[in-house]
Amino acid sequence: MKHAKKYDSDGSKAYDVFEKLYGIGLTKYHYYLLTFDTITIVSLLTQNVVAYFDLNVKIMGKHPEGMFYDLGTECFWIYFPNGVYSLST
Repeated sequence: MKHAKKYDSDGSKAYDVFEKLYGIGLTKYHYYLLTFDTITIVSLLTQNVVAYFDLNVKIMGKHPEGMFYDLGTECFWIYFPNGVYSLST
């Protein structure tokens, strides 16, 4: 995992995030963590990282400005300085 390190020495399943979070999203089964150049998806049920996607910051702009979840379309809208992008769940 690029941006989170799992600690389980004392039985907890906590994660340390090493970069600034630009957005946090929640769906029925997952957390979505938006950092400078990655979206990390963590399962609510198992607390494990299930996927992560690298963002092409050179195309999208300097860094993400935020995101929100749209229940109607079931996707996240991610804001960048030069546009808005969608991520289907």
